[in-house]
Amino acid sequence: MAVRRELMRTPPDPWHPEVAFVLDELALGTYNAPRMPKVEAPARMTTLQWIRNAEAGVPCESRLAADFEERPELLKRYKAVLLAGFVQPSARQRRLLAAFAGAGVKVLVLPGKDVPAADVNAFARSAGAFVAARPGVLQIDMNGDFLSVHCLVPGTHEVKLPFRARVVNLKDGSSVQTDVLTLTLTAGETCWFLLSRTGLASPCA
Repeated sequence: MAVRRELMRTPPDPWHPEVAFVLDELALGTYNAPRMPKVEAPARMTTLQWIRNAEAGVPCESRLAADFEERPELLKRYKAVLLAGFVQPSARQRRLLAAFAGAGVKVLVLPGKDVPAADVNAFARSAGAFVAARPGVLQIDMNGDFLSVHCLVPGTHEVKLPFRARVVNLKDGSSVQTDVLTLTLTAGETCWFLLSRTGLASPCA
């Protein structure tokens, strides 16, 4: 709670993940309704794909297709999107695909099975999106102010930051100026860090 209060008092850094996992909530919500396009294995394209995204070493935001219809400015936010439920494109989906293409956003339409973490990582790299770690070893969740690292495979791993920052380890209060963190972690270990381009003080230091 102390960390949250500190972050809420601070103007947010403009950096954000450049990859989004986009679900067509209408297609997935009506996949088994009569006379509606059938989406095969919706759970695999949502729950299991979320797990693969988490393993990819790529910061990723989750969005609904409706988000882009209601807020077209979001098209400028991302370099790459993974689309779930777009296997039988409706007129609505075709409009969204055209909007992504027009904004220069690289698109990966998910098949009726989950895409491996290594492929998500490679897709993000091919789009020029920010990638924080190699796939399969860390779960990375971050924005421009906060970083959560969850270890999947024990060992020493590098975590790339989107900019050089003062990084405060909320576990022990230590800090360092860097753009690459080198962490030695055990499986299941989670670490939290504050990121600041201007030297945000840690409430836990």
